[in-house]
Amino acid sequence: MAEKGKLGVLLLQYQAGFHYNAENLDGLEKTLRSFYDYPKVLELRHRSWSEHRGDISRLLQEYRMSEVLIDEPKFKTSIRQADETIGDVLYFRAHGRNAKKWWHATESWKRYDYLYSREEIQEHAQNIKIAAGKPGIKAIHGLYNNHARANAAANTVMLSQELGVKLKGMPGEAMVSRFPAMVQAPR
Repeated sequence: MAEKGKLGVLLLQYQAGFHYNAENLDGLEKTLRSFYDYPKVLELRHRSWSEHRGDISRLLQEYRMSEVLIDEPKFKTSIRQADETIGDVLYFRAHGRNAKKWWHATESWKRYDYLYSREEIQEHAQNIKIAAGKPGIKAIHGLYNNHARANAAANTVMLSQELGVKLKGMPGEAMVSRFPAMVQAPR
């Protein structure tokens, strides 16, 4: 994929149970060395990494990567992300804000069963515009991971509208009737 120019970016995502410690830092660096020549972004989720911001900044710079901007429910153990962006890729990832079911879902898909409102999408768009306007950003990627019940597809359409990105076509009538917020009201 990389040789054919079809690789956007590698997402290195680590679960919330991946805490900062010497062993995990060493393992992360080994992974980063293996993928040094590829564009990559890093998604860390546990708060312990926030407390070692210097190590994160060093890794981002040394291994030429960016940190993923995460939208998800915030708990006391959630990573606290810095305002500054490091790297030349802006990668936004929205998991939904289903805090009630995040740790206690009876089925895994229910964790991501969240439909962002138009107002929340406008907030995402504003944050993306601000981050994208910073010097050195060469690529922008985004992903809605609130995939249960096609919520991600609806929210992606809404975000594209808020960012002024023209779609090749609107979803069909059934999708629009299920997600009426996708029909952008005239401003």
